[in-house]
Amino acid sequence: MKDLFNEQIIAGYTDCLKARGQEKEAEYVWHQFQALSREAREKYEAGEGRS
Repeated sequence: MKDLFNEQIIAGYTDCLKARGQEKEAEYVWHQFQALSREAREKYEAGEGRS
């Protein structure tokens, strides 16, 4: 699960998709990564999920 928040891994995966001609899929994965990262950051800053 933590790999889903690793920008380098996601970037590598999207590069592989692009190399296979799957640009739309790569774009979708990248946008989902950005949205999830933004949501996690906002929750963290709001104090949600902290023990």
